[in-house]
Amino acid sequence: MMNIYLLALNHADPRFNPKALHQYIQDAGFIDTWWHWLPSVYIFRSPLEQNDLTLRFRNVLPDGYQHVFLLLDRITATGWLPATAWDWLNKQGDVKYFDASNSRFLSFDPNARR
Repeated sequence: MMNIYLLALNHADPRFNPKALHQYIQDAGFIDTWWHWLPSVYIFRSPLEQNDLTLRFRNVLPDGYQHVFLLLDRITATGWLPATAWDWLNKQGDVKYFDASNSRFLSFDPNARR
């Protein structure tokens, strides 16, 4: 089963190497597809569990580096993103969005995955 995860990062940490992380995500065989429209956030699809992700990312994130993996399930998200960002998210599973006042609204349907 594929899961959709959000990885939030602390870019203020001087040990962080964004280019190395980006390359790692591009090359990772355990990441099916990914999204990166915000500098401190990646959203990606992977069959791995969260604990396995933490172990795999130790290759590129320094010890003690602040980050969090969130499983994107049963959530609703709103915000200001380019249409291509919402389109990518919409293609990743049971999601839907609509235009509202020149913004995009995205909602993950919690019942669709049951």
